[in-house]
Amino acid sequence: MDGEDVVELLEKWKRRIRAAHKAHYRDAVTLEKRQRHLGLIVVALSTLVGTSLFASIAANNGDVAIKIATGLLSIAATILAALHTFLNYPERRINHLMASAQLSSLKKRIEEVLVVEDDHEALKRFIHDVRAEWDSVTNSAPLLSDKAFPSEIASGLSEQDFEV
Repeated sequence: MDGEDVVELLEKWKRRIRAAHKAHYRDAVTLEKRQRHLGLIVVALSTLVGTSLFASIAANNGDVAIKIATGLLSIAATILAALHTFLNYPERRINHLMASAQLSSLKKRIEEVLVVEDDHEALKRFIHDVRAEWDSVTNSAPLLSDKAFPSEIASGLSEQDFEV
């Protein structure tokens, strides 16, 4: 592998790492929005159930339809609260942010080495370090959503950037 091949490979990896970095960040933002939206729905339903419950107690002979609706809203609020906990958006978001930060750091190292390193043998050794670190980050990172990565392909990466 000559010097030009090494530089070309590092440039290709840099583009792929940048795409993965952006995709993980995009997933983190999406998870934050989902957490907020689902949390707001749970709070709204719980508040509505509590208000309806007090209204039906105050009316003492409340309408049966209101009691049934209150019961159904209570069940929906409970299910959504459980779903909110089960989906674990905060931890998943943090994991995506960590992967994004690690990939961003790796991309910056590649950019730096491409600018300052002239020794082709040192670049070859650097390739092995990059591959090991990239594999480590990828193996510990959460899976990307179906929407996050394809949008990066559409925004500038070619299919050739993903050939092995």
